[in-house]
Amino acid sequence: MNRLAVFIVAIFLLLPSGVNAEWTMFGKDANHSGVADTTVRTIQDREPVVSWDKGSSSSDEEVYSWGTVVGNFTPNISGDTYDRNVLHVVYITAEEVDDELRGKLVMWDGGNQKPMWEKDLGLIEDQNGQSLENDFTSFDSAYATPAIADFDGDGLTDIAVVKPNGEVYFYEPEIQYFSDNENYDADSNSQSWFYESDITVVRSNPVVTSLNGGNDLVFSGIDLDSEPDEINVIAVDGSTGNRLWQFIADGSEVSSPAILKDSSNRKVFVSVYDSGNFKVYGIQNGDVLSDWNGKINTAILDPQTGAHHPMLPSIVIANLTTDPGKEILVPQPPSASGEDAQLWLFDSDGNDATGWSGSYDLDGGGDMDATPVVGDIDADGKAEIVAVTWSDSSTTSEITHVWALSADPSVDWYTTYDTSNPGLGDNDEHAISSPILAVIYDEDGIKDAEGNHNLDVFTCTTPDCYALDGNDGGNGDDDDEKDSLWDISLDNRGADNRIYNSPAATDVDGDGLLDLVIDGSVYSANLADLTLKRKDIKITDSEENEVTEVEEGQLVLFYPITIRNEGNFQAEDVDIEVRLDTKDGELLYSETIDIDANTVKNLNEFNWTAQGQGSHNIWVLCLVDSDNNEEVRYDNNNMSKSLLVRPQYGLELAIDDKFETVDVNQTASFTFNVTNVGLQTDNYTIDVSVLNPKWAITSPAVVSAVESNTTKNFTVDFVPKINVTAREHLFTITVTSDGNASRIESEIVSITVNQYFGLNVSMPLTYQRAFPSTEITYPVRVTNEGNGIDTFDLFIDFDWGANTWIDDSVSSSVSIGSFRTVDVEIRLTTPSDGSPGDYQLIELTVISQGDNSVAESVTSNTSIGIMMAEKAVVGVLPGENASFSIIFKNPTNATDIFDISIDSGSPDWPSSITPNSFNLSSEEQGQSLINFTAPNTAKPGDFFEIELTFGNGEVSDTITIVLEVNDIQGIRLWSIDDTFVSYSDPGETAYFNIRVVNYEDQALTIDLSHEEAYIPGWTVAYNTYSTWSKTIPGGSSTTVNVTITSPDNTEAIETGWLRVIGTVDGFEPVFFDANVTINQTFGLSIASKSTITLLGNVSELVRLSITNTGNGPDVFEIRYLGDWIDDDTDTISFDGFETKEISFVVNSGLVAPGTGSSVFLEVNSTKSLDTDMIISENTTLSFVVTGLQSVGGTSISLNPGESTSVEVLMVSLIDSNPTSRMITDISGTSQYWADFNNTEEFEGQKTYVVTVGQPQVFSVDLSAPSIVVAGDYTLTLEIVDYYNSSHISTLTYTITILQQYDISLVPTSTTSVTNPGFSPEWVLRITNNGNGPDTVNMALSGLPDFWEYTYNSDDVINLESTFSSSNTKAIVLTVSVPDNATSGDFNFTIIANSVGDSEQLVMNITVNAVYKITASPIGDIELIGNPGGDPVYFQFKVTNLGNTEDNVVIDYAGSLSPSAGDFEWVNKTLSISQESTNYLRAPVPLTNDGPWTAVVTISSLGNPSISTTITFTLNGFSLPDVGISQLTLMPPNPTPGEKVKLSFTVTAEDADVSSVYYTVYIDGEVYGGERVTGISKGGSKPIIFDFIAEEGSHTITVRLDESDELSDPNTSNNVAQQTYVAEASGSSNLAIYLIVIALVSVSAAVYYRYSRKEKSTSSKKSIRRAPVVSEPSLSFPLVLNCVQCGSRVRVARPGSFRCPSCKEVSSVDSNGEIKSSDKPPETKVRRRPSTSSDESERPKLGSRRSRMEAFLSSDKSEDIEEEVEEKKLSASERLRQLREETEFESSEAGTEESLDDEPDELENKEDAKEKKSKKRKDPPKGGSFGPTVGGF
Repeated sequence: MNRLAVFIVAIFLLLPSGVNAEWTMFGKDANHSGVADTTVRTIQDREPVVSWDKGSSSSDEEVYSWGTVVGNFTPNISGDTYDRNVLHVVYITAEEVDDELRGKLVMWDGGNQKPMWEKDLGLIEDQNGQSLENDFTSFDSAYATPAIADFDGDGLTDIAVVKPNGEVYFYEPEIQYFSDNENYDADSNSQSWFYESDITVVRSNPVVTSLNGGNDLVFSGIDLDSEPDEINVIAVDGSTGNRLWQFIADGSEVSSPAILKDSSNRKVFVSVYDSGNFKVYGIQNGDVLSDWNGKINTAILDPQTGAHHPMLPSIVIANLTTDPGKEILVPQPPSASGEDAQLWLFDSDGNDATGWSGSYDLDGGGDMDATPVVGDIDADGKAEIVAVTWSDSSTTSEITHVWALSADPSVDWYTTYDTSNPGLGDNDEHAISSPILAVIYDEDGIKDAEGNHNLDVFTCTTPDCYALDGNDGGNGDDDDEKDSLWDISLDNRGADNRIYNSPAATDVDGDGLLDLVIDGSVYSANLADLTLKRKDIKITDSEENEVTEVEEGQLVLFYPITIRNEGNFQAEDVDIEVRLDTKDGELLYSETIDIDANTVKNLNEFNWTAQGQGSHNIWVLCLVDSDNNEEVRYDNNNMSKSLLVRPQYGLELAIDDKFETVDVNQTASFTFNVTNVGLQTDNYTIDVSVLNPKWAITSPAVVSAVESNTTKNFTVDFVPKINVTAREHLFTITVTSDGNASRIESEIVSITVNQYFGLNVSMPLTYQRAFPSTEITYPVRVTNEGNGIDTFDLFIDFDWGANTWIDDSVSSSVSIGSFRTVDVEIRLTTPSDGSPGDYQLIELTVISQGDNSVAESVTSNTSIGIMMAEKAVVGVLPGENASFSIIFKNPTNATDIFDISIDSGSPDWPSSITPNSFNLSSEEQGQSLINFTAPNTAKPGDFFEIELTFGNGEVSDTITIVLEVNDIQGIRLWSIDDTFVSYSDPGETAYFNIRVVNYEDQALTIDLSHEEAYIPGWTVAYNTYSTWSKTIPGGSSTTVNVTITSPDNTEAIETGWLRVIGTVDGFEPVFFDANVTINQTFGLSIASKSTITLLGNVSELVRLSITNTGNGPDVFEIRYLGDWIDDDTDTISFDGFETKEISFVVNSGLVAPGTGSSVFLEVNSTKSLDTDMIISENTTLSFVVTGLQSVGGTSISLNPGESTSVEVLMVSLIDSNPTSRMITDISGTSQYWADFNNTEEFEGQKTYVVTVGQPQVFSVDLSAPSIVVAGDYTLTLEIVDYYNSSHISTLTYTITILQQYDISLVPTSTTSVTNPGFSPEWVLRITNNGNGPDTVNMALSGLPDFWEYTYNSDDVINLESTFSSSNTKAIVLTVSVPDNATSGDFNFTIIANSVGDSEQLVMNITVNAVYKITASPIGDIELIGNPGGDPVYFQFKVTNLGNTEDNVVIDYAGSLSPSAGDFEWVNKTLSISQESTNYLRAPVPLTNDGPWTAVVTISSLGNPSISTTITFTLNGFSLPDVGISQLTLMPPNPTPGEKVKLSFTVTAEDADVSSVYYTVYIDGEVYGGERVTGISKGGSKPIIFDFIAEEGSHTITVRLDESDELSDPNTSNNVAQQTYVAEASGSSNLAIYLIVIALVSVSAAVYYRYSRKEKSTSSKKSIRRAPVVSEPSLSFPLVLNCVQCGSRVRVARPGSFRCPSCKEVSSVDSNGEIKSSDKPPETKVRRRPSTSSDESERPKLGSRRSRMEAFLSSDKSEDIEEEVEEKKLSASERLRQLREETEFESSEAGTEESLDDEPDELENKEDAKEKKSKKRKDPPKGGSFGPTVGGF
């Protein structure tokens, strides 16, 4: 994978999931919006604290750039795995080096403040090399804010820096990370490219935009060398550093550029100070826009005048009005000293925006250097303008003004701050730093319709920074003591370290909390942040070696386990737990710690003995009480680390495929892998569970000698036999370690057996006799002999009304389980007019629905006779009886005696015929029963056809009956001891032992139950359990102890009938019957009674309950003894368990109140004496006398305010007077509610005059207060006898005040709008207005599905009465709206239910439409294509994750330059959760100068700010570059006839070479050649070629790939030459020397010309350009057949091609003619010279010279441009032509075609825009080259 692919993968793998949006340039974006993205949490109105500060004077790292940027450089980081979820902070500082100030670009880790990377920017100079150090240290100038983007499109993050001297550097940092201490190499390594602009840039900032398909840079500055000064706006290609365009205008100051994206165009806006005037320019592609050519053009104060800071605020691009598109906000400094700054707002065409007419004066605001920001600060759905100005009326009075303006325009709010500081000099406190907007305070709950919080303002003026609530410009909560949310003062900022650096805001440390990046420092909320990282959990052995794998039983040490507090506040009393496997697992260790802010703490060392084989997770948990330790986030408080525990003996069992489907008798094989995870070699026992013997199973008993960490496999085969049912069958394979039998692993396999079909139909009796008009039945047995359930159709002849019946119902089909039989009956009725001898055949055909070829038929034969059987086929079980009812009649005309007898076929069993002889009158019918008793030894399946004869000797008839011994199917329940009757007492248990027998040959699951209706209330148990179910193998049995317990109140002699029911699927239930009779028991009880109060001298009837506790009838004798009664004895009868009330009269007479007495009562059972049992009970009743008694009860219930009266009986018990006076009194908690009625005032007391000994009725009035607490109150009445004060009687009432229920429910705070995933709240007040405590149950109805709700208290609320301050409670209802909730309005009802009242509230909530889309690639995002070949398709999918329908729009950019037509769709409406696929069609450019990229942007039309991008990369094929090197001859100077070895090396670069052909030329003639195969990329192959040296000087030339099979992009290294001289021994060498010199000269000239041609055609790129060819007669591409293997091959153009199947190289011409080329070119090989001296056989040197001279001659045609050749020969055709010329020795002036068909490549990038045709140059004219030697 190339570097781009590596980095793209790195982006996806390493990009932290929690990293927030970046701040990549001044003002955050090219519009200079200055709006921070919303973070998960924010700072609120609590003063933040510094997380780190690198920009203070004390750190010598003062910030020297106008702004700070924040980016993600994760893709650039190498070294250890980068797991830090942070962003990276970049700005420019400076340092003193040799007394000179040098700029330094620095990068910091946003979380741990560690340096990551830096770059020396050199001396601070202008474009002319003049030092700007004084300007920078006085803060009149600063470095432009760096810009961050992937400028070169390689997936890595780059930094663009515009230096003061106008040099633009693009750096691609290379950063190495060390995870142990979370440090970086902090080096300056980088890739870089630059652009030199020759302007000075000290008061503006660059922006990043897309001008050329990628990320490009636009910046502005001043040209100090022009007269007058000129401003420059320059656009630079981000990927190359080349200038794209330049705009120049008069001016001495220029603002930072702002970019308006207008469709695919980019418009650049700057403001300019030019000779006292303020102008605005709009630029597109370097040209000024006609509507923006020096717009406004009004006077302003010279920025460099006096104390005014020379800074023009930037233009801002924003959508402020209802006008279409975005507006241009232009901030203008004041026109003169003492005047005020202004704002202008235009549309993109330069017209005043709606609501604006000219400028808006910031009245009283003074000067402006800071760039305004635009955002929705009051959550009204509209953007507002926030501008910061300053005024400086004196050296000690500096004021900062902050304006919030609506778009109309009008002031929303305005505030000022006195920023003068006596410690600073004049001008040091000017507001130069630009403000930003962010959600700082969201606890006010202010949101727009989409649920977005309002933005707040953050602004800085040396040395202070202020956070202002966006809604009111203050503190957000009407706190008069605060005029801001908060303010902070940056340390060590002052005259020598002013805050001119504009802040940024995002989550730089990845904790989800907003961070403010200010002048080299980071401020965040004052919260703790406990963090755990996996690398901080160290697990070691006893020697402190870190381990990931240990032995079972080994001691493991845990130290250190490091807990981090990455927050800004101390965390106290934090409970740390270490648990095993899960967060709730076994507790290994716990500790409570305190940990300071931004520190770490190690837990104490502890150990654990490793237990349990396999992988374990060691969880470290920080258990934080959020009330005591509020954190930034809580999702990073837990972390786990895995530890593998390896036992001495252990195993893992695995199987790839657990499922098989087979036919019966077919094998299902499963292969298992058993891995020894233990440390010792082990054997493993294999066990296969087999519940069904109808399977043949083969498996090994043991897998032996499995070594540690190795795997062996074994196979288990299953073969279902013929009677295995068609269904899924499960088998458990268990593997057990021999070394440790507790180590067991198992797998379950599934085998589905296919169904086959079969049928058997039998009719036990096929013929019967019957009377006319008689119904006859034929039993037919239909057996499903298939292995699965099947349905069978029944077809029958309908003669004699025949039909098929099943279970007493007519049926035409029947479903039967596998191997089961169903009884079908053929029922027919003989005709009424039938005569003896008449008969009818009825055929029944049964056909399988599963396989209609499976069918059988049976036929019945019914005839009319004088004898018939009511049921001709009867079955009997062994040990049971069978009976046949035979009917017959006298067919004669006279009375006679007829006999019936068995003729044949009867079994040798006991039998009888009753009666067997009849006296029948004519046509009279008779009936006889034939009985058979089957012995226990009767064999199931035996079949007896019994013939019966009826007759009188003259007339007779014979019929056949069938007796069958039935199979016992299914199960039976037998008594083990033949016990079926038992007796027990009530509540006691009886026992029955039964045997459960499975008569089937397969295992059955049997359930036992009982008939509850027979014994209601009785308890039955099976082996002490209430239910019983067990699987019993075929042919086996088991015993069950059945117990039956009667209720305690079961009456005597009652019998409980026990029916135990045995059930099995597919079988009829079976029964076991027994009974239990209940014995009679005896007992009695007397109800207890407390002391009875009697009204004195009154006979009262006393009642008392007596119960017969026995379960049967009894007679009780009752005896009474006492002073106040007459002694007596009664006898009363009782039923079992009956209770009766007895009564007797008691009269005390005239005794004093309070006098007591008693009565003795004795009860005896008389029936128990019959059983020799004595049952007797007694009791003593106590009585006390009173003179005051209530007529009714003593409990009274009243509502508040209700009145009533009660009556009392009053009696005087003195015996001295006939009358007496009773004094009354009332006491108790309700004494004031009551009063005796009609009393007589006597001696100041309320009295009654009563008759002695005679009770009289008086009344008491009672009235409850209207306001009273519900509850019980006491009322005590008292009377005292006036004549005897010791006679005192009292009567106490309980008064109950009934509760009145009244609750109210009102909302005190509601939420009307929310977003999906939010949890809106409602505050409710619930009040109890009733007169007593109440309990309220809270509920809620009407919420959509999957919404949830909670109340902040329990659902049950207890409230005191209305008289208490605790009668009301505020509760909070929280509704959790799901993340996927759809948008719309929803109603729900809040319900409060008390004991006696109910209240409901109907609430409404609107769920905002949330737009969210995701896009992801389908398949690879990087592909390789064939230049000029088929297009490549990139696929991706788009999903609407929002909660409403959305329209998705596709945009695109990049070097691939796709168009809308290259997508499947570019605009599509997606419903909620809908996913749609799309593709990008990418033709592969012929230039093959990739890689090419396409950046596809998928945006929501519902919310255009929602978008995502996918970058696709297309690469062209890499073509091989073959070459020749190390050409040598051995020997170098051979003698004629000597064998010479020519050696050279063939090399391959850039790609593999499967084969290439080389050709050897000697003196220009082909001598030989061969194909070289299999050279890998970067490799080579040595070649040795032999030839025989000829006398003289000769040139050896080796050429590669002359047929252009490889499309070699670089042919300059495809030719090598060597010259040798072969001299005959003893001859004169002079002539030879001269010839050699001449040949060397000529050869050098030829080689020089060839090499110059090759160099001119060589390419610096690795991709071959397309050759210029004439227009073919056919349209390419073509699909041709390979001449070697016949495969279909797609050929893109004429020339050579390679078959992808057989690798044969062929060529095709423009007419489509094809021929194989995978062999040496057809040449006439030069013959090797013989030893003969015949000169005629030797080639003539002169002929070769003449051809060479002609080749170099100027007599050839004039220069010909390659691009206009009428016809161009292929390389092989030119080679062939040259060879043919070689054969004609007589031709002295041959011409040689150039072997190259490559057009010249461009030699430098400046020529890339204009391609020119290059001409081939001939040698100088004159017929020769160089000096003439040897005949030239």
